Amino acid sequence: FDLYDFAEAHYVSYTFMYKHFTALRQTLQKWGINLNNNSELTGNELAIRLLLAELIIITHVGEETFDDEIRTALHELLELIDTPAIAHQ
Repeated sequence: FDLYDFAEAHYVSYTFMYKHFTALRQTLQKWGINLNNNSELTGNELAIRLLLAELIIITHVGEETFDDEIRTALHELLELIDTPAIAHQ
């Protein structure tokens, strides 16, 4: 992963992407997750799993391919993820 190439491919400046990448790192660190220069997530395993689950849910929760039972479970998981105690583990 090269931040310069990513910025160029998305038509934004390197400085803009660097600021956002740094902000992302700082946000993840609050949850006990580290994002290294190779785009690897390390740290609190539960927090990493919840983050990845939330990303999947956010990008797919509206899909009609999920039946009601799965959508309900996804919404319940989102509520759990939003629980403040999880962020401090």
